[in-house]
Amino acid sequence: MTRPRLRLPFPISHPPVVSAGLLCLAVAGAALGPSALAADPAPAAKEQPAADPARQVRPDVAKAINAAREQLGRNAFQESLASLKPALALPDLKPYENLLLNRLQGVSLVGIGDMPAADAVQEKVIADPMLSAEDRKAVERMMAQRWYDKQPYAQAVKWARRLIADGGGDDTMNTVVIQSLFKSEDWKGTIDAIGQVVAADDAAGRKPAEGRLQMLSVCYTKVGDDQGHVAALERLVSLYPKPLYWHNLLANLERKEGFEDYAVIDVYRLREATGTVDTADDFIDWARLAMRAGYPAEARRALDAGVAKGVLGNGKGGAPYETLRKQADKASDEDRALLGQGDARVEKAADGNGLFSNGLNYTTHDRFDQGLPLMERGIDRGGLKHADLARLQLGEAYARAGRKDDALRTMTTVKGKDGSGDLARLWTLYLQGNK
Repeated sequence: MTRPRLRLPFPISHPPVVSAGLLCLAVAGAALGPSALAADPAPAAKEQPAADPARQVRPDVAKAINAAREQLGRNAFQESLASLKPALALPDLKPYENLLLNRLQGVSLVGIGDMPAADAVQEKVIADPMLSAEDRKAVERMMAQRWYDKQPYAQAVKWARRLIADGGGDDTMNTVVIQSLFKSEDWKGTIDAIGQVVAADDAAGRKPAEGRLQMLSVCYTKVGDDQGHVAALERLVSLYPKPLYWHNLLANLERKEGFEDYAVIDVYRLREATGTVDTADDFIDWARLAMRAGYPAEARRALDAGVAKGVLGNGKGGAPYETLRKQADKASDEDRALLGQGDARVEKAADGNGLFSNGLNYTTHDRFDQGLPLMERGIDRGGLKHADLARLQLGEAYARAGRKDDALRTMTTVKGKDGSGDLARLWTLYLQGNK
């Protein structure tokens, strides 16, 4: 028997991190003259009236500041640092002068790529009580994005989380944190970060991003948390029902401890619904299981599906397919001719096994009006060998008949530990996503 294999890793799609321009986030000092930077977010002149003595700048300091601002406008970062150096060396700088000089110096250091030095200066900037909350957030955002570009990622995480705690967080900063942790192979940290964002999305009624759920699934695999991995896959198939996610989810199910071989055919039935029966071996395996279970019409359906997909027939599938094709066609025709002949006998039986089996066989021939009532009566009569599996299969038959509400209602009653309960939960996810 061929079991489906897990298809990993996912082709993770990372939301792009938008890198801020070096000069548009953290420069102040418009009170000193026309700004060379059109995108200056919070000119100092707007914070206090120009007559405020605490915010006056002496001419020699103003000259250095204006020169640096003009040079930054041309991305002349080394020139800007050179212009600032004499002013920074003055022994009697006023607090506001010191703030303006540090802001310009910090941006210039970022511009030349000296991130450690820029980090030290920007720490002083954001600690300055004269800096507005808006400007502090602008500095934090710039540093988070520039550290993400330059690395180490731990620094990007530090600044992004500082901005988030400061009330300036958004999805871009969430992305900086998550991708930085992921690229640093901090799997547990990534799990925690994604978990917080997904919880916030859920609380706000937003759809969690597909790429983040992919990353979450991969991280759980990295730390050996099968339960978390499956939970992430279940969110993916619920919100983004792609065949790849279904394939991996069902492959995980078949490896789960306690899963019984007699439920493998039911995995194929869900794989049929989700479009994840792919290869010639898949279709042949499904057909063999159906023949072994006594449902040749389902075996024929499996082989027909393989032909329709282009992996069987016309020389494809070889001798195994040709042999099975003849067997399934012959047995299916004979079985259809005999439908109903055993119904009177099973109606008299003490248990419901015969009623259920005959009813299921009707449904494999698409005779749902006759088969579903027999399956229902078989379950009601009781004494079934695998009662939860029977309820699962009744739900599957309802789904094939287009009775989704009945299928959903039935799936909620399946609690088996043999794989039937897990399959019923996955059928519920599938049906809810296709109502």
